[in-house]
Formats: sequence, C-alpha cells, structure tokens
Amino acid sequence: MKRILFTITVAVSALMLAVLLLSAPVTASQQQDQPAIPQTTPAPTSTPTFSATMSVMPSQNLVNISDTMTVTIDIDISTGCVFPVLDFTLSQIGNDDAIFAYTSPPTDVIGSPGNPPYTYILTAISTGTVTFKGQAYGERNCGDYWNWAYVNGYSPLVRIGAWPHHQYLPAITNTSAP
Repeated sequence: MKRILFTITVAVSALMLAVLLLSAPVTASQQQDQPAIPQTTPAPTSTPTFSATMSVMPSQNLVNISDTMTVTIDIDISTGCVFPVLDFTLSQIGNDDAIFAYTSPPTDVIGSPGNPPYTYILTAISTGTVTFKGQAYGERNCGDYWNWAYVNGYSPLVRIGAWPHHQYLPAITNTSAP
C-alpha cells in the first residue's frame, strides 16, 4: 500500500510540474522564432490655429457727391476653424465728418448677419476722403473651445468730390435787323 501511495504521489507531482512548466512565460531565446507583431502608437492630433483675414473692397475709389457705391466685405477663416459672426460693423475713418450715408442696410451695424460676404450700399453726401473699417464680432472655435474674438479689415482710400458739371447754355444773340 505504501508503494501505491508513493507511486500516486510521484505521478501527481510530475503532473503538477508539467502544468507549471507549460504555463511558464516564454523566454527571450524562444521569442526569436516567433514573427514580430508591429505596434502602432496613435499619432497626436494637433488643434488648428485660428487665423482670419478680412477684405473690405469698395466698388470704386473715386465717387461724386450723391453717387452710390457698394462695399463688399469677406472673411477668410483658417481651415479646421469656425467663426460664427454675431454682429458686423462698417465704420468710416477720415479727417472729415461722415461723408457717406448708409443706404442698405440703413445703419453701420448688422446684427446676426449670417455668412459672409456682407454688402453695404452707401451714398456720398459730402466731399473728402475716407477709409472703411470692417469689424466682425463672433465666437471662434478650432475644435478646442469657444472664445469671443474680433476680426478687422480696412479698405483702400476712397475720395468723394464735387466734380464740375457741364451745363449747356445756349448763346443769346440778337437776330433782329435795324
């Protein structure tokens, strides 16, 4: 009976040793035979940088008093960013008083104007020179966070003059004979 118990104990011990050896980690020399599995690391995503350019373009640079002109404003936003405009202002910068009247829209500020381009129709009311300043106020977002921002642009110089008008005045002659 002792011999049977001894044989069973040795058999169980051998079985446990075999299980332990089979579950042991693979050594470095054994890994060389296995093909390498490529590891990929995710590339860091970059957040775009906000930049905006505004163009303010008058339809002409010489205007007569009472003539109308169009000023078109466009905004170019960097790729990957958005800039919803909440209000837009077109102001006149010059040494004189306001020399253009706002015809359409009837004011210098447009609230919630929608998407650019924006168009103003102006009427010249006095002589002088002026530069137009466009200013958009809105929220910028480049995938990171929302932030209030202003975008500005300036037009080339515009001159308003009172150009001489030619009038036809017929000559008055005496056609009666003495």
